Amino acid sequence: MTRTAALLALLLLITAGCAEQQTPVPRERGSLAVFETAGPDEVFTAAERAIRGPYDLAEVDRTTQFLRTVPQEFRGREGQERIGDRILPGENLYRKVVTIHVDRTGTGQTVASVRVEVQRFDTPAVRAFAYQRERTDYPAEQSALRDATVDAEQRNVWTTVTRDRQEEERILQEIRALAAPETTQPTES
Repeated sequence: MTRTAALLALLLLITAGCAEQQTPVPRERGSLAVFETAGPDEVFTAAERAIRGPYDLAEVDRTTQFLRTVPQEFRGREGQERIGDRILPGENLYRKVVTIHVDRTGTGQTVASVRVEVQRFDTPAVRAFAYQRERTDYPAEQSALRDATVDAEQRNVWTTVTRDRQEEERILQEIRALAAPETTQPTES
């Protein structure tokens, strides 16, 4: 009994401590640029200006220094091949999504992280597997119930297949030129 009570008390202490601490949202790093003298606001403004030309912005958050673009769709044969690509050759639908984070380091430097993900449209393949299980006795597997609470965009499946590192570097070069051209250091991703 006392062992159970001790374990319960320990569990409560651990969960109470976790509730008080806010953990930062994990971010996937992209290509980086370090700015010695330019502040986060200057770099963020430069990033916003650099990205506005070729891309449309979907999300701009000045408090967390975060940018995300509207996905740009294109057709091609990039990334990883699927088995079906060999059987039925053709072009797949892809899209590029750009995310930019600007952070301040503990040493006072500003870091800009740019990540350009190339995603493949995989909804038809995923649905083919889902429909194979549709004839079951489980009501949650029926298509009317499965798709009832989501819209068309939420039903789409996009699989990240690669990163466009050349585009990341191009965007970082433009941010460097706009923010502080003489005080930046390129950093490997």
